[in-house]
Amino acid sequence: MTGIELLKQEMLAKGCTKAQCESKAVGVILDIVANAGGKYSDQQQMLKDIQELESRRYAMQRALDMIKYEKQRIMTELNREREELQSYTDRFYKALEQCETPEQRDVMRTAQMFVNSVTVDTKYDNTAYIIGLAAILSGGNIGPMDELRKINKKVPAPRLWNGFNHEIIDTEAANALCV
Repeated sequence: MTGIELLKQEMLAKGCTKAQCESKAVGVILDIVANAGGKYSDQQQMLKDIQELESRRYAMQRALDMIKYEKQRIMTELNREREELQSYTDRFYKALEQCETPEQRDVMRTAQMFVNSVTVDTKYDNTAYIIGLAAILSGGNIGPMDELRKINKKVPAPRLWNGFNHEIIDTEAANALCV
């Protein structure tokens, strides 16, 4: 046992509380009595520093454990999503192989490219996305652009050509030509 530990035991035996035995004054008194030149008060401060560092190490270890757990959770989720993506890709290619004509395969490839390149952020984007995908899959036969323009005035009017390289801007006139 060190001198400071013996002094603390004697203080406890004489009726001092644990808090009194752990106070900074104990090291100072022992330095004075033993004429140790600050050795015991420095030792007591070092013990407190060690306890604080141990406490911080424990907190850091807990934080590290949480980070490891979160990393494992993310990796598991990533693997699950990777498997879903692979399954989706496999199903798409199988469906693509089952298309009967090269034109059908081209339409499917175009639709897939459209799906992969479009970002849907708002309900307007979603409406435009549905209309665009419908137009691709129908070969351009579906074009409810007038309905889309009712929702969003920024959507441009469709540009129609009369077959003689003249643009028809008036959709009512274009509809009359189609009748």
